[in-house]
Amino acid sequence: MDWYDIDDILIDGTKENISDVVCPDCGSKIKYCYSQNENSMEITCEKCGYISRASGYPFPNCVKYFGNTAVI
Repeated sequence: MDWYDIDDILIDGTKENISDVVCPDCGSKIKYCYSQNENSMEITCEKCGYISRASGYPFPNCVKYFGNTAVI
């Protein structure tokens, strides 16, 4: 699994798939923050420091299941 897979799972995954997501670099939990006004998402791993920012996101399933900001 890589960060592209993480993006796909957060957007289209089931609640169970999203709950199982971990940082592909270090195996820690990740945090996401979604801005509905800007259709943008930031995904971070606080342990290894990875940060991904993207705009133009469709409304992701992770927000549907866990809210605009969550550590999963």
